Amino acid sequence: MKKRGSSLFKGKDSLWNVFLNVYKHCKDVVSIKLLTLSIFLTLISSAMEAFSLGLIVPLLEIALKHSSDITSFAFLKPLYDLLGISNNITMLVIFTAILIILAVIIKNLFAYLSTLITLKIGTDVTHKLRTKTLEQLLKYDLLFFEKNTTGDLNYTIGLSSSFSELIGFMQGLVMNLMIVLSYIVLLIYLSWRMSLFIFILIPILYLSVIWLRKVIDKLSREQVVINSKLATKTFEILSSVLLIKSYSTEKKEKSDFEAISNNNRKLAFKLGSRVQLISKIQEPLIFGIAMIVAALSYVYFLDGIKGAIAGFMTFFVILKRFEYVIQNLITQLTSIIRYKAPLEKINSFFKRSKWMTISTGKKQFKGIKNNISFENVYSKYNDENIIKGVNLKIKKGTTIGIVGESGSGKSSLISLIPRIFEYNKGNIKIDGNSIRDFDIKSLRKQISIVTQDVVILNKSIRDNILYGIDRVITDKELNEIAKEVEIYDYIITLKNKFNTIVGERGVELSRGQRQRIALARAIVKNSSLIILDEATSALDNQTEEDIENTFKKVLKGRTVIKIAHRLSTIRNADYIVVLENGKISEKGTFNQLLRKKKIFYHYWKLHIN
Repeated sequence: MKKRGSSLFKGKDSLWNVFLNVYKHCKDVVSIKLLTLSIFLTLISSAMEAFSLGLIVPLLEIALKHSSDITSFAFLKPLYDLLGISNNITMLVIFTAILIILAVIIKNLFAYLSTLITLKIGTDVTHKLRTKTLEQLLKYDLLFFEKNTTGDLNYTIGLSSSFSELIGFMQGLVMNLMIVLSYIVLLIYLSWRMSLFIFILIPILYLSVIWLRKVIDKLSREQVVINSKLATKTFEILSSVLLIKSYSTEKKEKSDFEAISNNNRKLAFKLGSRVQLISKIQEPLIFGIAMIVAALSYVYFLDGIKGAIAGFMTFFVILKRFEYVIQNLITQLTSIIRYKAPLEKINSFFKRSKWMTISTGKKQFKGIKNNISFENVYSKYNDENIIKGVNLKIKKGTTIGIVGESGSGKSSLISLIPRIFEYNKGNIKIDGNSIRDFDIKSLRKQISIVTQDVVILNKSIRDNILYGIDRVITDKELNEIAKEVEIYDYIITLKNKFNTIVGERGVELSRGQRQRIALARAIVKNSSLIILDEATSALDNQTEEDIENTFKKVLKGRTVIKIAHRLSTIRNADYIVVLENGKISEKGTFNQLLRKKKIFYHYWKLHIN
């Protein structure tokens, strides 16, 4: 059986293939012209690196022989003649030194420009991949988010920067490879026989990379897993402070967090120590081989090879630089291998099952004209049907109550209408059209949902009420809506009125005030359908009664579906549906169901007692 990560460039699990799979999601922001320019600049920079080192030969020849007779780099002779300095040793030394300085300046200038281009591409790619990952996540239905922790999803979005970091390392890798090639060209020019010895280094580099890949890839995968657990645990603790304090579990949570963090620490140390150990082993090995090559080159150069002592000294310098660049290549390859696991995690989010993705239709939904109908609808959760053959018709302008025990499928059934969940059998139609035929954005714009756990953003009251509204709302209209839901009198007592920041999750507001803001949000949306999912079940009796009175007033004449915990809240509903184990067991008006003296009657007796 082939192990994962067995190849850098071959196979579907190779780093290169993973890179390409992620790249296709952000390639539209990568300019081929800029990439080409970056490679060109890198090529020139690498050539200048070799040229600047090569100029040491004529400089040393002139200085050591104290003569203008240049046996190597003879192509400079016409330039010296043109400038009229061929017989002036001092000017030859000065001019050659200036050429070296200019070559170094050009090398670094072009390298900087190439790095800037890579940085520009990298930041653009990070932005694109980050937003594309979030966009992909938002396409999934609610089941996906129930199966994945918020901390892990947040961690994965944060991994988007890994791709741009990898591009940066790849740019450095390309630059060093080109420098190596330019060194090889220069060394061959100085002595092709001796240059054959440098290929001793290539197998060593290759063997090092094979070993490195196996060690680093394994540890990197483990690190991604433990980092995800750490992010998940951190989010869990920060979002559950009230629960933790209420049950005095600070010590337990700290202990759990400490255990995960300690595993992270150990793994980070293990990974870092392996990388450092590898470089410390390879440096003396490669340096030793370089010394052997240098010793052999000494014999060849003194045996009449062009450049003699000057050539040997330059050859030695280049060989030392060659060894340094090889070390850089190994370091960069090590770093690149470490990015495989993060990229695989990002790529996995684009490979989820299609059933988890909410598709969209093309028809624009403009509101309910007649009715909503459920036709033998089934829906699954974890491969088990939780909605089983539901048939139901909801007329426009009516209020439907839905009751049932916890887990009976009330919220799951209603979540199928705005397509937060998907059904797998049957159909849901609005005015005879399948909801899957409608553009999902236009469908959801006509549906408002108010739950018991109201989502309040850490923004102003105005921003919370107008969330998702893409039309202009005047202050007069906003004031009228606030009055309608009976929260205006409270808002005007605040220092910043509608611009008051309500804190994370609306901590500055009472539960009743949050419900009124949620209702105001639904009213300003002017939805065709209002869904109240146990919207008042978490409130005290008096607040619940006040909110229910507000609901009756502002929702009159609208199509409303109320999932009820307290049966008194649906007493005036036009129709009531009783769910049991995902099926409709009873339906009728409040009085009809009481007269039947079946399940609803049983619920009612429990309620009044």
